[in-house]
Amino acid sequence: MRECEQLIDKVDIFQNLNLYERSKLYESMQVKRVAAEKYIIREGETGSCFYLVAEGQLVAYKQQEMGNKLVYVYRRGDYFGEIALLRNLPRQASVKTITDCRLYFINVDSFSRVLGPL
Repeated sequence: MRECEQLIDKVDIFQNLNLYERSKLYESMQVKRVAAEKYIIREGETGSCFYLVAEGQLVAYKQQEMGNKLVYVYRRGDYFGEIALLRNLPRQASVKTITDCRLYFINVDSFSRVLGPL
């Protein structure tokens, strides 16, 4: 089984997908390599992709008056970007790489086409 498939199979929001839906999701995922210290998403932006961490570490933080508040540290198998796509909301936090990363991602159009309403 491909790495992407193994990672997707552990994502809770995809647990109710049937085999056909899962295969379409696997086919739609793309890979992206990102250097350390780069922003993947920024709080307040319109969501365009769902991301799944294959390699590396990232941090999520929210902007506050007194500076940035760390929300989460992402590692292999973690995912982000789903809230903006599922609820049609702006990004809820900024996510930045700490180390060089390899991410699987799917854009909003493919996400909606493959998954429909979850």
